Amino acid sequence: MTTNGTFAKNVMRYRDIDPNGTIPVEKIAAGLGWSRNTSYIFKYFISELSADELILIDQIVEQIDLEIIKAISLLQPESRAKIWTHIPRILQAPSSFVEIDRCIEEAKGHDLLIDIRPKYWLCVGEYLQQRNMNHYPFTKNAIYFINSIGFNGYTGLSNKQKDWIYDLIDKDKKRPDHDRFFINEHVLNKGFSKECAIIKQLRSSY
Repeated sequence: MTTNGTFAKNVMRYRDIDPNGTIPVEKIAAGLGWSRNTSYIFKYFISELSADELILIDQIVEQIDLEIIKAISLLQPESRAKIWTHIPRILQAPSSFVEIDRCIEEAKGHDLLIDIRPKYWLCVGEYLQQRNMNHYPFTKNAIYFINSIGFNGYTGLSNKQKDWIYDLIDKDKKRPDHDRFFINEHVLNKGFSKECAIIKQLRSSY
């Protein structure tokens, strides 16, 4: 979802029609010719951003993915300040929401997946093999790669490989809770509750 034209112009249009934040979303949508969801995001998320943030966003891109802006606006102000400059990179990534996580961790100087023990990856690979999985994205090649992280470690992966494993975790989050691969009773019973907690911290692209 994007808005056309400069971001600042659309912010001004919203503020002109709802200066006190009291106009219902439906009336905003009708008055501006926007969808209800776009109007909702402007009213409850974008309106909370600081003037400096709005100027910065407007300088970066003209077409804004509003769901990304919504996700970033939910972060603490100090975290947001470090993320806005990465919007072009976030929008170009295979999964923008995964990339937001990456940007946050880079800003902290820490990648959460570094804290995962190698045996966890082997356990996930073992579970996938027990399930005889070979359907995209959990193909035999994917299982082989997961196992290779267990044998060779995560830190030696290239940025592209790290992006791939983050994206795979994100895709797994879209599966039903009872049919997940990175978080399930098998890995929990094997003693990987800490690893499951780390996986839960990663932002989903829902």
